[in-house]
Amino acid sequence: MNKMVKYIAAGVGVVTVIGGLAACGPWSHRNDPEDMAQYMIDKATKTLQLDAMQVTKLNAFKDQALKTRAEMHDKREQSRAQALALIGQPGFERAQALSMVSSHLQSMSEKAPALVNAFADFYDSLSAQQQQTLRTEISERMERHHKNSPWH
Repeated sequence: MNKMVKYIAAGVGVVTVIGGLAACGPWSHRNDPEDMAQYMIDKATKTLQLDAMQVTKLNAFKDQALKTRAEMHDKREQSRAQALALIGQPGFERAQALSMVSSHLQSMSEKAPALVNAFADFYDSLSAQQQQTLRTEISERMERHHKNSPWH
């Protein structure tokens, strides 16, 4: 697997984990990404017993994730309109569809390194015990989310 594909896969994986964790949270403002992110920061700080430096690194990751989410959200509206235009035609324009996919992958590959690095900085600042606790929490949440999925 080449380096670019690994970056894309890692970026998508990190965003998926964040989304999966965020989808399981019992906060009251489900439509506000800032509130959801802050809820997760508070929960992680308490669960992992983070020190000030670790909280700073986690906040840097949160800021990068929110920035990436906002940028991708803006492009999502354009992509939806383009996709609807594609299926609104009598024939399906394969080249245009592939161009849309390539554009999305390029955008992800540009954003993935910063997101992965921000998460890696946080993760590497954790002790072995904190890393194990984080792995357990993520695994349990992902399993719970998977069992509740209509596609399971």
